[in-house]
Amino acid sequence: MKNIVIFCCFLVLCSFAPQVEEEPYFVKMKNTKIASFSTNKIDIQSEAVFFNTYAVGAKLLEVNIDVSYEDTKLGTIIEVKDVKIPKKSSFDIPLQLAIKPGPTALKLISGSAKLVFGGKVKIGYVGYVKIRALGMIPIKIKLDQTDTYEWKDLFPPSK
Repeated sequence: MKNIVIFCCFLVLCSFAPQVEEEPYFVKMKNTKIASFSTNKIDIQSEAVFFNTYAVGAKLLEVNIDVSYEDTKLGTIIEVKDVKIPKKSSFDIPLQLAIKPGPTALKLISGSAKLVFGGKVKIGYVGYVKIRALGMIPIKIKLDQTDTYEWKDLFPPSK
């Protein structure tokens, strides 16, 4: 009898669990730009757009995204910002990468010269963000995207 009661309670609890057809997913990168460019440091900013398919909000736990330029790794974004993740809607995670002088930065600078003369460059993002839904369920959302940019994309006019 005790086992039957436990089983019935389990069935009732399972019926209240959220029915998810699809996991949250990566949508696109947007607003990628070179925020500052000097001999000491180069700052790249972007926003990663995701969609939360759950009927409940979630909390951002972890960001781990490798950023590459023309197949050369620039660095890894691991910074976690306070991001509100609403239920059943898209959300943006602001990303920022600071690159110190060195061989990688020199390649980025030479690519900027390519941009000045009308060329295009590729910036890639590979990694994941981890969110927590219902206060206890960690979900890893993978992203793997490479975009091609022109001068006007990375160096937008000042407003």
